[in-house]
Amino acid sequence: KAINNGIPYGAYTRVVREDQTKKGLLYAGTELGIYISFDDGANWESFQRNLPVTPILDFKVLRNDLVVATSGRSFWILDNLSLLSAYDPEIKELKVFKPEALTYGFWGSRMSGNIDGFDGTQGFEGVNPANGVVLYYHLPEVDADKVVELVVTNSEGKVINTYTSEADDSYVPHNGGGAPPAPRLSKRKGLNRFVWNMQHPIVPGVPGVYIEASFNGHRAVPGDYTFTLKYNGQTTSAEGNISPNTNFNISAQEYQQYDAIMSDMEAKATEMHTRVNMLTKASKDIQAAVSQLKKEGNNASLVADGEALLSAIKAWDEQMIQRRSQAYDDVENFENKFTAEYLFLMNQTNSRLPKVTQASVDLKAEMDQRWIGLKKTADDLINNQVPAYNKKLWDAGIGAINMD
Repeated sequence: KAINNGIPYGAYTRVVREDQTKKGLLYAGTELGIYISFDDGANWESFQRNLPVTPILDFKVLRNDLVVATSGRSFWILDNLSLLSAYDPEIKELKVFKPEALTYGFWGSRMSGNIDGFDGTQGFEGVNPANGVVLYYHLPEVDADKVVELVVTNSEGKVINTYTSEADDSYVPHNGGGAPPAPRLSKRKGLNRFVWNMQHPIVPGVPGVYIEASFNGHRAVPGDYTFTLKYNGQTTSAEGNISPNTNFNISAQEYQQYDAIMSDMEAKATEMHTRVNMLTKASKDIQAAVSQLKKEGNNASLVADGEALLSAIKAWDEQMIQRRSQAYDDVENFENKFTAEYLFLMNQTNSRLPKVTQASVDLKAEMDQRWIGLKKTADDLINNQVPAYNKKLWDAGIGAINMD
């Protein structure tokens, strides 16, 4: 019985291997390249991808990878065969596929981001696998008005990060001294790919302010994670795992200590910049109201109250943010303020070897104590002083102050 339907005449078959996880999924190495069968050899189709057209001498399915030996064109490796064993071309519903387990570590790879224009080869060096959890998901259809959302949670159900296909209209580009935009999900009918960089949420920046620091959240620690995909009223999920790197000699307790201190610092840095941005926005409205009152030439007491409030906000802002820095090394001329120093501590504590030093613990305790006083001042401005002045403006027939 012939089992070569789809393999062209003259493509002599040298080797056939079966997938380790899905029975009937076969790989054939021939004189003219690779062919694949999803139905136990009844039908074959080309699986050449970016391989050169050359005789395939041997295969080995090893650790969920396909290792290919060619005639004169070196060895090739196709990473992560799990998608092939799980994918069904006839799938009709929303689905996120179980990702391959990942070992905690750091390395560079062109595969870590969008690879739409990448053929998988580099001229003078090999290509590392993606440094992140590679997620594939299937969209049965695409509606331009519907948003794809991915929620990453840990084994305790805590949300680690959330991603969407929607552009962040509030993001303000900067000249290298601010927060980067969050990664976005692709939204194409059929199969989509997204690499979770294992990071916690990005700390927000302050528009127009240059802070020479990384705003990225720290990497999630080894453990089990759930990836929940939502689209057009449908929800699907898959489980994944990040395993510890045995070369690091880091205990579970040390990973947890690192995760706890980094999470707390990122939360506090977010609190700081959120309050800075809220009061900056309020200041613009207060200044507009004061200018209007001055133009009308009445309500002198409201003008005085507004100017006093603006001075109080400015005094707090100047402790938090250095607004004169606009480029690299401006710190040599303009002293960093509190949030830049806090981000520096956060960046120095965030390490490829996630062990927390006592110096970081001690400095964090000192800066957290300073933040208690600064936060108290900000909250008094936000919750008491600005609303009180806002009420006076309403009573005088002037518009409201925006605190969103």
